[in-house]
Amino acid sequence: MFRVQLLKDASEEQINSAVEIFCICMKNDIATICLAGGDVALVAPMIRSLLRAGREFGEFYVATDEKENIIGFALYAPPGQAAYSTEEQRAMGFNDFWAQVSDVGKEYYKTHLNGEWKEYVNETLQSPTAIRDTYWLSMLMVHPSHRRQGVARALIQPVREIVAMTGARFTLHTADARNVVKYQGLGFELLKERTFWSPWGDWPAYIFVLPRHRA
Repeated sequence: MFRVQLLKDASEEQINSAVEIFCICMKNDIATICLAGGDVALVAPMIRSLLRAGREFGEFYVATDEKENIIGFALYAPPGQAAYSTEEQRAMGFNDFWAQVSDVGKEYYKTHLNGEWKEYVNETLQSPTAIRDTYWLSMLMVHPSHRRQGVARALIQPVREIVAMTGARFTLHTADARNVVKYQGLGFELLKERTFWSPWGDWPAYIFVLPRHRA
C-alpha cells in the first residue's frame, strides 16, 4: 500500500530520499549525464538543486509506503513557472553545481540543452515558451522495488485532474525509450522523437502531450 501527497515545503531529508531514487533509476543514463555536464559525480548535486528550486517554482508529489518512506516522486512546473527562473532558485544549489561543470559541459548546455533541445520542445509544442505554457512534468521516478504497483499512475493523477478542470496542457519529455510505451499506457500521445548528439553518447528525446479528452 502507498499514498500520494503534495509536499508544500519538502525537507532536506525528503529531497535526499528523492535524489537517491533518481540516481538508482537513472544510473548510466546518457541524457542524465549530459544534464550533469558529462560528470557522473555531479548528477546528485544537480538533481538536489532542481528539487530545492522546486519548492519555489514547482509542485512536488511523493508516494510513500506504510512506514512513510518515499518510494516514488514527481516534480511538475505549473503553467507560468520554470526551473531556475530566479536568482533565489539558482542559489539553492544550482550555482554551486554550475561552478563544478567543466568548460565542455558548459558549452554543451549553451549550444544543445539551452539551444537545440529547447528549440525542439518549442517547435514540437508550437510555442516559443512551451514549457512555461504547460503543466510540465520535470521528473517522475519510482523505486525499482515498487514498480508495476500503480505508483506512476497515482503520481500523475492529481495533475490529470487539475488539467481536466482548468484546460491546461499537460506535457512531458523522456529520454528513455523504455518509457514510451509506459506513457502511452497512461494516456499520453507521442508527438515527436529525435536523437541528440553529445560528447558522452547520443540520446533520444521523446515529447508527449496528454490529449484533452483523456484528461
